[in-house]
Amino acid sequence: LQPRIVSLLDRAAELGPRNAAERLRLADLYHRFAESARSLPLYQALLESDPDLPGLRERLTGIYLESDNPDKAIEQLEILSRIEPTNPLPHYFLGVLALERQRFEEAVDAFNRVLVLRPDQPDIYFDLAIARLRHRRPADALAVLDRARIRFRPSFRLESLSGTACIEL
Repeated sequence: LQPRIVSLLDRAAELGPRNAAERLRLADLYHRFAESARSLPLYQALLESDPDLPGLRERLTGIYLESDNPDKAIEQLEILSRIEPTNPLPHYFLGVLALERQRFEEAVDAFNRVLVLRPDQPDIYFDLAIARLRHRRPADALAVLDRARIRFRPSFRLESLSGTACIEL
């Protein structure tokens, strides 16, 4: 069924959808049916013609991450974090990508922004503590975990990370 659907999408693409909503729908359908290579140019063209299209940068970020292109994903996430500074998701993903790239200060900054926006999420405290530990700052990690201990119920992850930080000290 998938090859037939992709064939139909190819025919639709040949007809040249004219408005942004049609082109976005076509790109979404290509992506949905595992044709990211075909959806990416459509999304990029939309970004040039209609950069304020809702959800476009988020979709592009997902494709860049799927295709192992973190530089392009980071570029889109940074734009998203400026457009919507109170949305914690771009900041969170910037933190995760910085942590993967061993840019620990950037990860700490991003996770701190998320923590300001969502102080009720225990996982953010844990991610921030991990960034601190990987940056060889166990005392800072313990301080973060102590704040989490005050706000949330004890958990294995909290105690495990605390133990790791104590060992590092």
